[in-house]
Amino acid sequence: MNYAEKTQIFEDFARLIVFYGHRARSADIENGLWVKLLTLIKRGRAVSRRYIAVALRNEYYCLCNDEQRHRSGVFQYEETEDINAGIPFDGIELKEAAEALTPKQRETLILHRVHGFTFAEIAARRGCSKQAVSRQEKHALDKLRAVL
Repeated sequence: MNYAEKTQIFEDFARLIVFYGHRARSADIENGLWVKLLTLIKRGRAVSRRYIAVALRNEYYCLCNDEQRHRSGVFQYEETEDINAGIPFDGIELKEAAEALTPKQRETLILHRVHGFTFAEIAARRGCSKQAVSRQEKHALDKLRAVL
């Protein structure tokens, strides 16, 4: 891809990126979209206008979700905090089911299903793979189904 083509892509998508930035009322999101566009061009992924538009839209949604988590304080969760704080375990059956889970399974289930962390984020916290976190959640759900 030559310089003229790259310049044309920047001009074509500048309005879309600025639109998304104004829509989110965030310069960080706008900057993140510019970085995504540069990454697409650098890696040779800018093969079609449609592909770029969809990639930017998806990145916009991811950045908005991340920013919403930051605002809600989910990213400030500390290891020392009680993971079960604010989680209603009403009823004897649900309490028994929660006690049947290992601490890692309970933490995985709450972080993913309640707080909205992705498997990648949980894995990064623990220093393990996304697949390991996914398996922990699967085993936790299987245990809950068996108990309930």
